[in-house]
Amino acid sequence: MKEAKKQYYNTEILNCLIDGDIVSTQQIADAVGMSEKSIRNKIFDINEYQKFTLSEKNAAETFINDL
Repeated sequence: MKEAKKQYYNTEILNCLIDGDIVSTQQIADAVGMSEKSIRNKIFDINEYQKFTLSEKNAAETFINDL
């Protein structure tokens, strides 16, 4: 259940950002129904996940290219 809830909020946050418009964390918080601090923390987590995923992908590509 916890993972499903996390995915739900991450999806809602990303939906607010997907249009490319500049939005404040308060606007996202109002749309998602969370506090502004929670939104900042979740956006930080999303960014960290993306960094990890991209670095993992780059490492795999480097390994394959070295073969």
